[in-house]
Amino acid sequence: MNHYFKRAAAAALSACLLCTGTAFSAVYAADTTESPTVTLNFDLSEEGVTIAPDEDGNPMELNPVESDPNASIRIPEVYLEREGYGFSGWTLDGIRGYVPGEVIQISDQDLTLKPVWYDLDDEEMHSVTYTVYIGGELYDTAKILPKQNKLKNQFVKISLLGFDDPGKFQLGWFAENTHFRGEQSLIVPDHDVDITPYWLDIYTVYYSAGDVDRISGSPSASVEHPETVSFQLAAKDRLARKGFTLSGWKSSIDGEIYEPLSDFEMPSSDITFTAVWEPITYNVLFIPGTKSSDIIKVQGATDTYITVPEVGTTKSGYYFDGWKINEQVYQPGDKYLIEGATPGLGISFTAVWVAGVKPTETPVSTLLGDANCDSQVNMADAVLIMQYLSNPDIYGVGKADGITDQGLKNADTCDPGSGVTNADALSIQKWTLKLLEELPEISDVNRE
Repeated sequence: MNHYFKRAAAAALSACLLCTGTAFSAVYAADTTESPTVTLNFDLSEEGVTIAPDEDGNPMELNPVESDPNASIRIPEVYLEREGYGFSGWTLDGIRGYVPGEVIQISDQDLTLKPVWYDLDDEEMHSVTYTVYIGGELYDTAKILPKQNKLKNQFVKISLLGFDDPGKFQLGWFAENTHFRGEQSLIVPDHDVDITPYWLDIYTVYYSAGDVDRISGSPSASVEHPETVSFQLAAKDRLARKGFTLSGWKSSIDGEIYEPLSDFEMPSSDITFTAVWEPITYNVLFIPGTKSSDIIKVQGATDTYITVPEVGTTKSGYYFDGWKINEQVYQPGDKYLIEGATPGLGISFTAVWVAGVKPTETPVSTLLGDANCDSQVNMADAVLIMQYLSNPDIYGVGKADGITDQGLKNADTCDPGSGVTNADALSIQKWTLKLLEELPEISDVNRE
């Protein structure tokens, strides 16, 4: 079974994950003063150093290169000569090498590249070997990554190959206490070099909708990322909830809320991000007909009530009989609870038009003693009067279970015009139980 893979694409990934600018900022961290431009200099101060001519024998120049801070710079394809030495390339730290024509990332400070020379008379070779353990066992790399023998200060280009190990991710290679990505160059020291994979543990990022209702689709998702590597948090459409939009992700580690698609560095542990939901504000449409100018818009947010409006228009030969939504009809003045719409859809009512003339509404009872206006006088009327008198906050006028204005008028039986009292409830009770024969105000009402 092969445990390695050729990463043409992985080279680009490594380039993103490990920018050479990181090494530069570590070497030159002492000076943090920003300047409008930065300069890449070349140290030509060693004795006997000359600039080689081009392929046609024309003289070449090597001048400092100016650039904006934190930009990419291509090293000029100019080579040096020095009697008794071979020119390997350039370095900043004596460990990582750069060849002419290579693109490097410059920081916000001036940098100076120094030439790297190997002695042409040196005969001592140093071996460069790749050592890889997969699942705790040594993997034979001899065929795919053969040992190289190099002189001191010659360059070895780090391989693009990577290896698979369950639960781990290889982010380049490690040599001489330095992290390299594929295609970067190691300056061979005066001893043998062992290059090993730079392993990162892989952990899981969980996305949760939280303990909420009206979730559309899956309530969770997960993805794996290597530790210490930055990644983008999921977009706001990763999870969906009817009536709400996802405005952020709350971290299980620090409790902070992060915006969707923001950058986040993977910790060395699993992590859960719980969705932060914001109610959607809708323009609820009431559509009476085909004219868009007649549409009524009422604004309201999820989990709030709106008042159903009057129709505001007519239709010849028909009467308006309410607003319909999801097979339910509401009348003007009714309350409608906005529970949200399926993502991508809105909320709309359509007018119910019925052919003909609207029937006359049933008149409200004006029967004396009929406190609940049900066209009867019985014990229920006495009960409502006592409830009204004892708890007007629940049974007062305008309350859902309360008495009406007409009911108050009907209940005032003992001494009309004096207001409703317990005496009215008592007289209705006695009359209902036939304990009271003479009550002129209700004597014409049929006892049940």
